[in-house]
Amino acid sequence: MSSDGSTVDGMIDKIIFENKYIKVNDLEADIKKWSKMSSWTVMQAVYIFHGIDPVRGLQDEYLKSFSIYKNIMDAYDIMNSYASDYKIPHEGDPMLFFDWAELAGISISEEIKNAVLEQGNKRDMLELEKHARVEETIANLEKEEKSNQAKTDPLSLEQSLQEIVYKFIFTPRSTNYGYFSALEEVLEEAYQAANQSLHPKMRTIEC
Repeated sequence: MSSDGSTVDGMIDKIIFENKYIKVNDLEADIKKWSKMSSWTVMQAVYIFHGIDPVRGLQDEYLKSFSIYKNIMDAYDIMNSYASDYKIPHEGDPMLFFDWAELAGISISEEIKNAVLEQGNKRDMLELEKHARVEETIANLEKEEKSNQAKTDPLSLEQSLQEIVYKFIFTPRSTNYGYFSALEEVLEEAYQAANQSLHPKMRTIEC
């Protein structure tokens, strides 16, 4: 019993030491930072799931002697096999690793899940807003282009002028004298003057 007790005490002491080392040497994963990243590699994912910063954890040689490092490497081997079988990407959206990690027996804290989900939703909303702005810009440009074409198209401009002039020339007025013959001449002269002032390419062709 005493031997078993010593073994248990030794394991507890080792875990306490390892946790203290990780904390003192700032090896803990910054969940807030990593959740904002749009993609993780498989290696980064298993480190983060174990609460270790992927960059600093890989650089710390002393960490390799800890039991947590063995757990990380075992988890990586399993997750990497999933990636090799195209179950998950070698690098991709952090959410894609969750289900397969738990299937492999890797515990993922609620803090990590919630943080990644929140940031993922923000990125999705940003993409939707960006897409909407692009569509709105394209629609406005197309509308402006059609408007400019209508203004510069000789046939459209000529038709507009004719509609204005002939609207007055050939529209009966409520008078005993029928049509305004004098007004007809004035408007016709205005039409011809406006037509002559246009760019040569835009002038009506005289028959």
